[in-house]
Amino acid sequence: MPEVTIRELPPLRLAVVPHRGDYSRIGQAFETLLGWARPRGLARPGTRFFGRYLSDPTAVPMEEWLSEAGLTVPEEVKAEGPVLIRDLPAQRVATLRFKGPYSELGRGYDAIYRDWLPRSGEEPAGAPPMDEALNNPRQLPPSEWLTDIFVPLRPRSAGT
Repeated sequence: MPEVTIRELPPLRLAVVPHRGDYSRIGQAFETLLGWARPRGLARPGTRFFGRYLSDPTAVPMEEWLSEAGLTVPEEVKAEGPVLIRDLPAQRVATLRFKGPYSELGRGYDAIYRDWLPRSGEEPAGAPPMDEALNNPRQLPPSEWLTDIFVPLRPRSAGT
């Protein structure tokens, strides 16, 4: 069984740039997002970076996969140009910490969806999964990259 923890993810306000196609190419959307965020002083220490994956890759052809590259922003930031704003509610999530290159993140998602979830007694909430880069990929080799993978879960009813 993979090491998965359940936690409450707080509400998040994200500036996002949409991406269509192969999830492994979401880096292009992150470059666009950073090109927008840096001159506005929004890519600073404490900023969190997320990838959101809106399509089920087992049900949709790769050229139609939808995802979003996002970073946390303050309340006063508004949508502009290619950048949209997403206000995400607090969510109960299954979390797995993955170490390694982004190109191998699918292994982490498989560990949650295929291995952990069927045995956990939990149910996915139907909200998009996402992941958070925990360190700067420009400062470390890919083997040292850390990413938290989040799969939203249905709320537990009282007494369970």
